[in-house]
Amino acid sequence: MFLPKFLKSYFWDVDFQQLDIKKHRQFILTRILNYGDKKAIEWAKKIFSKNEIKKTILSSRSLDRKSLNFWSLIFGLDKICLKRLSQARQSKIWPY
Repeated sequence: MFLPKFLKSYFWDVDFQQLDIKKHRQFILTRILNYGDKKAIEWAKKIFSKNEIKKTILSSRSLDRKSLNFWSLIFGLDKICLKRLSQARQSKIWPY
């Protein structure tokens, strides 16, 4: 199953024709959660289950902080995700 053409602008860095909803579910959903407009979000809500969306919010390392905060509040995951956000801020690249 392939993606509708109106989503093409969200996948500028990959071969859009090769994306498959069954094979690339988390990648597609993460990209829509980060950059999608109302139409893209409505499409995603029809294709992905609520539990799958929650799982992606909690597990994806590609969601930016603003999107993570927004979606965690929408899905009632704020305590879990906000804790993850605060831990991410504390991590350092260099140990000194």
